[in-house]
Amino acid sequence: MKVLVLSHGFQPEYEAGFCNGLAAQGLVVTLVGSDLTRRERLDPRIEFVNLRGSQDPARPAWAKALNLLRYLARTLLLVARRRHDVVHEAGHFPSAAVGPWVAWATLLRMLARRHVYTVHNLLPHDRDTPALRRTLARLYTLPHALVVHTPRMRDALVAQFGVDAQRITVMEHGIDRFPPPPAPRDGEGRIALLFGNLAPYKGADLAIDALAAAPADWRLVIAGRCVSAALRADLQARIAASPARERIAWTDRYVGDDELRTLFDQADVLLLPYRRIDQSGVLFMALAAGLPVIAADVGSFADYVRAHAGAVVPPGDAAALAAALARTARTDPAERAALAARARRLDWRQTTRVLPPLYAGGTPRPAGEAAP
Repeated sequence: MKVLVLSHGFQPEYEAGFCNGLAAQGLVVTLVGSDLTRRERLDPRIEFVNLRGSQDPARPAWAKALNLLRYLARTLLLVARRRHDVVHEAGHFPSAAVGPWVAWATLLRMLARRHVYTVHNLLPHDRDTPALRRTLARLYTLPHALVVHTPRMRDALVAQFGVDAQRITVMEHGIDRFPPPPAPRDGEGRIALLFGNLAPYKGADLAIDALAAAPADWRLVIAGRCVSAALRADLQARIAASPARERIAWTDRYVGDDELRTLFDQADVLLLPYRRIDQSGVLFMALAAGLPVIAADVGSFADYVRAHAGAVVPPGDAAALAAALARTARTDPAERAALAARARRLDWRQTTRVLPPLYAGGTPRPAGEAAP
């Protein structure tokens, strides 16, 4: 069975892991990606087609628009010519405007033999209006099948958007790499890590406020580019005004693999103080590394954090976040290795096993109501 994967440039780590999982099922996979695709990480059986090209955020607006239009046209032409058995959109449509999603999905439904769409988040981040929900309800009717990462998301699609449950398959988010446990860290104190591109819904402001109320041996490391000039200014001012400002370090740029590995090795806990989310790939990076997590009780975070190690706090509550930090101890390499071993059930080669029957036109496999 031949599968064409359209990631639309969505999270290179997810893109590579997901496609490797499909190849492990014996599927013939073609990935349409970009300059950011981790080509060196792809299974050699995967065909890679770079139609998205440059994703340099410094490009002028006209260059971004031209690149997007070229990408969409070339992708539709590829779908029409190659006639894969399945076209799986594994990433978000490459536009902030939701309206064009419907037109795009309509075209794919017409051209693809079978169109499958992964719903990563039921609603775009920081946006929720009645008009938007109506548009999304229309969008969700167009693919032949939908894939979600948690039973909660499946139930919400049914309850909030009227999607037929028989069109939804639950595939748990997978993990592609399991790094070795870190060496014992020199020095005193504890380190909390906040990683990923920063946006208002991710709650970096809550982490900054929490550090001021946490025990004085905690340090906060923020690693990730800020997507908004206004948010950057707000966070910089918040750090400057914090009594704990000397214990906060922010790397406001893209963080590469080698540097990321060091950050996860040195941290004692990952912070996910999100205000809203359905699921996050950063959580699974922590699971793979055996790193405890303190997360807000949003989406399905609680199901995984309580089964792993760490704590769940109410969303938007900096005081609860500080209290959770106070209860969190430093972890040693043996503990980290044990936690990572428990996460191996989430290897992409395991989680993608539900997809071949779906691709063949079967009904969704039943999934548990929560992650173990």
